[in-house]
Amino acid sequence: MKRSFAKIVPSRLMVVGLGTTLFVLCVTAILMLLPGLIGRERLADRLVDDLQSLNALHTDVPAENLDRILFTIWQSNKANPNISYLRFVNLDDGSIFTFEEYGLRQFVGRANPDIWADLISDGKATDIDGGKYEIFRTLSLVHNIAMNLGIDPGVAYEIESQRRLSLIVGSIILATGIGILIMIWQTRQIEEAKGELELVLASTLEPILMVDNNCRLVFANEPARVLLGQPKGKEFRNRPLLSLVQNPDTRDFLSQILDKEQPEFDELETSLPGYSETATFRGSVLDVNTEVGRTLGRLLVLRDVTLEKRLEDKKVSQTIHELKGMLGEVKGLIRQVVDTIDGEAQREQRAFLNICLEKLGRCYDTVAVMVRSIVSAFKPRSLELRPRHSDLIELLKVNVSDFNSTLESERARGLMLELALPDKLPTIYCDSNAVSRVIINVLQNAVQHCPDGTVLVSAKDNGEMIEVLVSDTGSGILSENLERIFEPHVSFRRGGSGMGLSICRDFIRAHGGEIWAESKGRGKGSTFHFTLPKSKPVIVSSDLTLVSKLDAECRKSGYYPLILDDFLTVTRRVADVNPNAILLDLDMQDTISGFSLAYRLKKTSDTAKIPIIALAANVADAQSELGKYEGISLERYLCRDFTPEELGAAMGTVEAYWYLAAGT
Repeated sequence: MKRSFAKIVPSRLMVVGLGTTLFVLCVTAILMLLPGLIGRERLADRLVDDLQSLNALHTDVPAENLDRILFTIWQSNKANPNISYLRFVNLDDGSIFTFEEYGLRQFVGRANPDIWADLISDGKATDIDGGKYEIFRTLSLVHNIAMNLGIDPGVAYEIESQRRLSLIVGSIILATGIGILIMIWQTRQIEEAKGELELVLASTLEPILMVDNNCRLVFANEPARVLLGQPKGKEFRNRPLLSLVQNPDTRDFLSQILDKEQPEFDELETSLPGYSETATFRGSVLDVNTEVGRTLGRLLVLRDVTLEKRLEDKKVSQTIHELKGMLGEVKGLIRQVVDTIDGEAQREQRAFLNICLEKLGRCYDTVAVMVRSIVSAFKPRSLELRPRHSDLIELLKVNVSDFNSTLESERARGLMLELALPDKLPTIYCDSNAVSRVIINVLQNAVQHCPDGTVLVSAKDNGEMIEVLVSDTGSGILSENLERIFEPHVSFRRGGSGMGLSICRDFIRAHGGEIWAESKGRGKGSTFHFTLPKSKPVIVSSDLTLVSKLDAECRKSGYYPLILDDFLTVTRRVADVNPNAILLDLDMQDTISGFSLAYRLKKTSDTAKIPIIALAANVADAQSELGKYEGISLERYLCRDFTPEELGAAMGTVEAYWYLAAGT
């Protein structure tokens, strides 16, 4: 067990080595940084110490001999190659002077007030301005004299270069030391977790494997060893995982899930040594990361679902068959009754039975959706929806009407079921059978907790979503239970299965929406909310100004379009998105012409039925040009300088198109 993380976790000896290296680097960094930080001052002191004749100026020098001594110092250092000039500063007034060849003072200016103040207070100063590099040092406080050295530009440049190099090298060494410190800290964290993690993985009954970033096996517990077909006691770690797998099906399965691709089969059926029956596994992959986000490898967990498969294959299949059989039998009997009814007097009975057939057909479709959800509950895949563009208002009216017709006893007790819907809402992209099941389940839940009050169904536009609200004046929900009621097998009603709201949440989330409940407490009623995505149009144009205008106007009208800018893949993207409309710029000439794209969209089976609203500078010319393309016609045309009203009318045509399509 101690060798299983050898490729990932450094040994303790390595930690000691890293710590020693860190200490040496820190000391080196300090030694490199100090010259860079104090380099100028050290240079100034060295240059001053190298000056000749400075010891001639001492406190006992009479004032009348001061100029002679200063002149001697000036002459002695004229040939010094490191300085450009040597001048003196009178600290009494800040004047700067030098000497002529005959020893007479020559005034050359005044010291900067800041320099003068530093000389008086500190006895030294440095002035660096561009290529200018000057040093000031007090020579005698008795005589109030300081000197001013001008450093040779070449010497100054060399000094600055050395100083900067020292700073850079020192900073790099310091950064390296910090990096090693982080490595040591990470290693410590991994070491602390290693023993605990290996103990947990080794005691797990399901196969668990860990690979490094090169897919070499790092760890495998005993069930995983059996699955790989490796004999007990054989050392097979730190070798490529796929080279260890004996079974070809197992090798293909592991290869696909390691590549993060959707496997052709999400389950692995294989025969294991010592087992008389075939075992079924489902695989999942997790990245193993440190706290700072570095990926150490990947963890493969294979879950034994043999018993679940048996349940799915037997019980679920039997239930599906029986439900469909019973519904089909009832539907056939009603159809026989309808066919045997004759005469005008029995017209009402015929109409009633036709309504029953229609409702039974919807029940049949709903059962099919529920069966798919039951099957999906046993598979690690999302629910299999069949979405289309639907009119939510019509969907709510039909389901509320159907549900209301079953509430005779409740209405007798005073229950009122009301609708408060806007005149118009954008179409939604949903599986209407699944949404119908959600509506019925939420209504049933409301009526069960509100036997003699009011249940109100409403809907509103909420940005990119349509929000449906079902409010009741019933018993209410405690705040701590508002989340729990959507969990499977959780019910606060006697005899409840606790599955209705859980199924609702699965359906709504599969659509990309959300469902939640609100209540002010016991006896104060409750409101259930769920959201569904609006149908989205797509915009296809290379004119950014037109795209911006279309996007803005669509959003004002409550639509949230998707903008496609990869024109070579438009057909595939439109088929994937399945928008309710395509806003296509016919004048587009970027990569592909708008007319060619319109022809391709109408001739591709997956996109042929999607309405196209074509935009052109000249509609008549565009229609004439499009007539050259055999067998296609577009639903609406707009000028590029369209008004908001014209775009709204075109989108209204699209809504009507999908409303009629839903009824067929």
